[in-house]
Amino acid sequence: MAKSTASQKSLYSNHFVRYTSSRAFFNSPAINDNKPSSVLKSRARFNKFVRNQCRIGFKSVDDANILFHEMIQMQPVPSLSYFTQVVAAIARMKHYEAAISVIEEMEFLEILDPDVHILSVLINCYCHLNRVDLGFSVLGRVLKLGYEVDVALFTTLIKGLIGDNQMGLAVELFKNMLEQGIHPNSITCGTIINGLCKMGNTNAAIQLVKKMKNGRMEVGDVVYSMIIDSLCKDGMVTEAFRLFEKLILGTSKPNVGMYNSMIRGLCNTNRWKEGMEVFEKIPNPDVQTYTILVDSLCKEGEVEKAAKMVELMIQKAVKPDVVTYSALVDGYCLQGRLHEAEKVVDSMISNECNPNAHTYNILINGYCKKKRTDDALKVFDKMSQRGLIANTITYTTLIHGYCLSRQPSVALHFLKKMQSCGQHPDIVTYSILLDGLFKNNYHKKAMNLFQEMKESKLDLDVVVYGILINGLCKARELESAKNVFHGLESNGINPNTRIFNILIDGLFKGGLEDEAIMLFQEMVESGYCSPDGCTYNIVIQGLVCNNNGKRAIEFVDEMVGKGFSADASTAEILLGVSTDRNLDQSPFVLNSLSTSNTNNITFHN
Repeated sequence: MAKSTASQKSLYSNHFVRYTSSRAFFNSPAINDNKPSSVLKSRARFNKFVRNQCRIGFKSVDDANILFHEMIQMQPVPSLSYFTQVVAAIARMKHYEAAISVIEEMEFLEILDPDVHILSVLINCYCHLNRVDLGFSVLGRVLKLGYEVDVALFTTLIKGLIGDNQMGLAVELFKNMLEQGIHPNSITCGTIINGLCKMGNTNAAIQLVKKMKNGRMEVGDVVYSMIIDSLCKDGMVTEAFRLFEKLILGTSKPNVGMYNSMIRGLCNTNRWKEGMEVFEKIPNPDVQTYTILVDSLCKEGEVEKAAKMVELMIQKAVKPDVVTYSALVDGYCLQGRLHEAEKVVDSMISNECNPNAHTYNILINGYCKKKRTDDALKVFDKMSQRGLIANTITYTTLIHGYCLSRQPSVALHFLKKMQSCGQHPDIVTYSILLDGLFKNNYHKKAMNLFQEMKESKLDLDVVVYGILINGLCKARELESAKNVFHGLESNGINPNTRIFNILIDGLFKGGLEDEAIMLFQEMVESGYCSPDGCTYNIVIQGLVCNNNGKRAIEFVDEMVGKGFSADASTAEILLGVSTDRNLDQSPFVLNSLSTSNTNNITFHN
């Protein structure tokens, strides 16, 4: 690496500063087979040993440290390049902190002055530890020593900035790199394009690709794959398809990754015909290609076609993996065909493809949705027998199933079981159980659970409080429900439309019409939460049920004026009281109230 120029030092000050404002070794199993006594007969043989050991890798970071400490005791010590090889080998093992410690020890012992190569390893380690600020500090040392920054070091820092969610600075550094006359390689461009795509800035990534092509830089398949995949994920499938077709017609042919991204994008937007046409053009579809199609077909309810796709891939000598089979299991479960789903799992095992926890979770969920908790429990037991550990999703699914099948005591048992097994219930687990306890009239246990949730330091969100207020309203504990509602702000939560609707409905059903209307007005005046169609339907139904048909009609007028419609329940209630004189005298006419069209009811003047 050449000495640094004045412009590069300026680059550092303008950009980077702103961003940052022993012989026991021979008993080691790593070398026992290498006859260390003969290794030490000559320095050349020892150096060769170090090179080979670093090339093949160490069995553990401890072995690398033992070698390092043996090296620093030698007289004279090996040259810096051998220390750099050891440090780089430690970094390749992803023991970045250990690599940094070795470099720091070298500097502390003043063994050898670090050069640009070992400092580059140090920068790489800091970037992998999300301490790119320290990476830039080391860069300052590189420039101070008079070395130039090459493309590899720029790429490392760009990658570090992206990993630190500093995409703007990464792009700026990339531009500065170009200004310094340093030409990015395919890895640099791939890194910055990948970052832009992951940030959802696909247009900027495309512009960069155009600049690369104008600069006669080679744009590899990996870069095009990123662009196509990102366009599809952004919903820009037509644009992705245009680019894909250009690649087919051009000199650069799509790889299987591009085909897979394109097929996934087309299937996700229901462009099945084009998706299958792309599939038929793939020279050698891989397991991911088939899995994308199997999963998409299952989600569309075409499970028979999905099963045939699995048969086809087996005929083509492409072995389905656990993801493929799990997608098919899910397809059968979505249709309630649980016996067929079980047969797929059996087929997996017979084909030497082991189901994982996700596979069993899908099957357990299928049984739980059908309230077949006994069968779900059998699957849970099979899972344990195969040595798989039930995770939070497994237990949450079972808890939900037992709540649905009106067995809240068993659901509580599984909460305790998962905790005793070292699995931590998350906010979803607690929310499902809280809702299930209230719906099964286990109000006291529900309140005890809510207290446990508060003590567990979980971040209780608006969904949890909605469940709590709804449960209290259903139990006619309206004072408690109101207290919880009025305490939301102190808990850092603004009530959403659903929570307002729940409490307004509860107040009406509790005969507190005036309070319900006052809460409706509070909702209107809140500035952050406006009434929706559901709100108006609740108010209208509440007023009619409280024998206030005249006022209900006023809200019908307001509802229509805001573009909302009556739902079937509201229409039925209004029809039931249509002979009331208040309604007869109303200037409003209830239109389109046929039993075949009660889901789309509108009121007209």
